[in-house]
Amino acid sequence: MNKQSVYSSLVKNAGYIFFSKLFPALGAVVVLVVYSRYLPSTVYGTYQDLWVKLLLIGTVAYAGLPISIITFSPVAILFFWNHISNRLRWALLGWCLFWAILFGYLSTVSIFLGILLILMYVANAIQEALLMSAQKMKTLVWINFLYGSYFILLHLFFLSTFNLESLMRWLALGMLIRSAWLSMVIFQYYKAVEVPKIHDEDWHKAWRLWLNLGLYDLLQTMMRYADKFVLGLFLSTSVFAIYFNGSQAADIPFLPYFLGAISTSVLLQLSSVDKGHRKALDIMRNMGIVLADVVFPLFFFLLFFREELFSVVLSPKYLSSVPVFTVAIFSLPLRAYNYTTLLQHLHRGDLINRGALIDLSVTLCLVYPCYHVWGLPGVPFSFVLATYVQVGFYVYHIQRILHTSITAFLPLKNWIKKMFVMAILFFSVHYISLTTLHSISILIVGLVLFMFTVIVSFFYDRRKLLR
Repeated sequence: MNKQSVYSSLVKNAGYIFFSKLFPALGAVVVLVVYSRYLPSTVYGTYQDLWVKLLLIGTVAYAGLPISIITFSPVAILFFWNHISNRLRWALLGWCLFWAILFGYLSTVSIFLGILLILMYVANAIQEALLMSAQKMKTLVWINFLYGSYFILLHLFFLSTFNLESLMRWLALGMLIRSAWLSMVIFQYYKAVEVPKIHDEDWHKAWRLWLNLGLYDLLQTMMRYADKFVLGLFLSTSVFAIYFNGSQAADIPFLPYFLGAISTSVLLQLSSVDKGHRKALDIMRNMGIVLADVVFPLFFFLLFFREELFSVVLSPKYLSSVPVFTVAIFSLPLRAYNYTTLLQHLHRGDLINRGALIDLSVTLCLVYPCYHVWGLPGVPFSFVLATYVQVGFYVYHIQRILHTSITAFLPLKNWIKKMFVMAILFFSVHYISLTTLHSISILIVGLVLFMFTVIVSFFYDRRKLLR
């Protein structure tokens, strides 16, 4: 496959995967903005606390299956499903039900509704992964477009007469219909797949990979939501709302889906590459270049236009979230590369998990001292510092395994040039705008600059990559 074919395939798959995630994410962004502005902070804090618990417990409940499923072909998935014991199937179901019941007791909705929400969340996540493995992207995009539209309209309908129990009942109904539709598409595709014989060695590798990836997925989700989960138990709902908006806004709602789309597309590309690694390293370098075209402009936009973003988009009452947000976004430049994708391709889930455990350990050691010294901004500071330590661990081991230099898989020169140029550009434009424009106009200028920088950088790099 030539460079243009590889690049086009990567971008095409990434585009489909991104748009399949875009519409539910868009719904979450609309709700975050609208509910922040129009709901009392106590009510808004209660609503977001429910979602934090749902996402954290739901990730534990699905036991790493989605991230493992997209690593394998449909043939391999069917083989593994046909060869696992009934005891393991019942164990997985029991595991899911246990966490669903726990969520039912912890949530602020009725127990039965809480159980149903977790079960639908788990089912939808696994079903999406099965369709991605089958590369049925167009169907997934349409289903998620309809679900995302339903999500937004439902939340807008309940805005004037907000009732959390009623809102989540109707949302659970939408999730149930979505799950039924996904099930029909999955059944039609997978029933036609023929399952060849696979060696026991491959089965054991898949088993170890599932365990490692499942643990990694859990640890990553814990790092993303554990702080909000714990603080939600101790802080008042109004103070929790301040912390949530600062830390959650730093997660950039669309960014994880964009990064996940690129990473999944890269995994699909790597699945057809021999583990001799030369072409794999080229693919990974290209991924880093493409991701930086979006991540670096986004980082500098958020850094220099942060106060305008909160005062205009959310609400002036959440300006106290800005210090939390400012600290949290300093982990953003690291997202210009998925350091675990190559290790996942090499089936080194053990190293992925060791890095995640290091991340968790450093955070646990630092979080209380940092909170004690700096207050709420100290919490994200401990997470950011731990993330840099984790990335250093991954880079060291990738270099050691492949016996190559860092620049063989990290496009450092490309990154340094972009960081230097973009830092000067965004600082200068923001500084000039402050002297002549109001907050809304400054934010619009920042958004235009962000989009312009992304487009120019992307097409410049695209031309170089296709040479």
